[in-house]
Order: sequence, then structure tokens, then C-alpha cells
Amino acid sequence: MPLVKILTPRRASDRAWVRQVAGSVLVAAYLLTAAVLYAALNDGQPAAGDRDGLGAVELGCLFSLFLSTASILLCLRPSVQRALGLWWTAPAVVLGAIASARLMGLF
Repeated sequence: MPLVKILTPRRASDRAWVRQVAGSVLVAAYLLTAAVLYAALNDGQPAAGDRDGLGAVELGCLFSLFLSTASILLCLRPSVQRALGLWWTAPAVVLGAIASARLMGLF
């Protein structure tokens, strides 16, 4: 019986630790994704012959897609999902959809 009393507070503290670490990593990833995507969206429509401008926008969109996918995969881990909840995937899905739409608009 004492073993159960010892493990219960530890699980709560582990969940708080996972919440703090995973939450801060996800917030940093979302902010970085949003900043890169903002730069790719506000770059304007580069001229057709401007390969450097098109390459920079394409690279920014691909980087945003990579970060969004990594964030979704982190959110879907069972320990993170229990600690944070599934709604933390929403910003990654929205940012990934915007990045893929911008990437498709280049072609």
C-alpha cells in the first residue's frame, strides 16, 4: 500500500515536467515556424527570372513544413499527449497548411 502513495505524486511531477519541457519546445517551434512563414508570405511575388527569390521562398516554406511535421509528431507522442492535450497540434496543422498552400502557389 505505501508503494502506491509514493508513485502517485511522482507521476504528477513527471507530467508537470513533461508539460513544461514539451510546451516550451512547441512554443519555440511554433514561433520559429510563424516567423519563417511570415517572411515567406511577405516576400511578395518574385519575378519569374528571380531564381534566388523563388528559392528563398521555397526554402522557407519547406522549413516551415518540416517544423510543423516535427511539432505534430511531438504532440502525438503518448506522454506529451497526456500532459498537454491534443489541441496543441492545431497551430502546427494551420501553419503547415499555410506553408503548403504558399509552396503550391509558387508552381
